[in-house]
Amino acid sequence: MRLLLLAIFSIAVVLATPAMGQMVCKERPLLVERLNKQYKEYKRADGLTMSGQLVEIFTARDGTWTILISDPSGTSCVAAAGKTWRYGDFANGELKGKT
Repeated sequence: MRLLLLAIFSIAVVLATPAMGQMVCKERPLLVERLNKQYKEYKRADGLTMSGQLVEIFTARDGTWTILISDPSGTSCVAAAGKTWRYGDFANGELKGKT
């Protein structure tokens, strides 16, 4: 599972980095509050990049998800968002469905 999360973080950072100027960015507490209240998404995982950015995955029971990338100053950007989040041990063929 840890390897899966590492792979997700790595892909998110690689895909998000060129488009940072096009993303929605705000102070982290404001984005987290909006995800919690408006979308019922809560933090499920996080990790640090080699450059010190915090990558967080927020998911909701209905399957929506958001990936935030935050810099050390506290500015966060929505790197990606979507529907039908699934989790499980994909290496062993175990899929658990929605969060």
